[in-house]
Amino acid sequence: VDPLNKALDVLRVAYPAWRVNVSERDPEQEIRAAMADNLRKVIARCQKDQSQENLNELTAALLSTALIFPAQRPDQQPQNANANEVHLQFAKARSKDQQKSYFLAFTDRAQMMKWRQMGCVELDFKDYSELVLQSQDEGLLIDPYVGANMFLTRDMLKGLQAQYEIMNGILTAAADFAEKGEAPF
Repeated sequence: VDPLNKALDVLRVAYPAWRVNVSERDPEQEIRAAMADNLRKVIARCQKDQSQENLNELTAALLSTALIFPAQRPDQQPQNANANEVHLQFAKARSKDQQKSYFLAFTDRAQMMKWRQMGCVELDFKDYSELVLQSQDEGLLIDPYVGANMFLTRDMLKGLQAQYEIMNGILTAAADFAEKGEAPF
């Protein structure tokens, strides 16, 4: 990084009209990028081989990786909107007969930008499973048009949600034991 910064300093002096800004990813961004990359790799493996090991790894990756949902604010706020609420319109895909709709989600912003440049929100599993299950939509498409094009039905999301609740319960119990200084066994 230091040689790059020195080279940029030389450019700034030689060309003062240029605005050269460099930013480094923080560790959290690095972790999110690695998790998104891992999810894409696991999806690809599952599409080739649906072994139990690959499906277990896919479940773990889906439960731990936040997804990017294309979204924008509507032109007008709903009339019954609370001042503290933010309303968003999410991008969706429709079936050929227009009878079914699906939320679109991407493993990271770069994947979404391959499809379309628009606003987005990052949602973890708990938030996006509730969003989809409370809607009338059929499910969720991950990396549509640009990658895996993986489909999660409402039933699949319900199954993942049950596993999430179990894991969350185990982690909460372990944290409680650790906080009390007790051994869980």
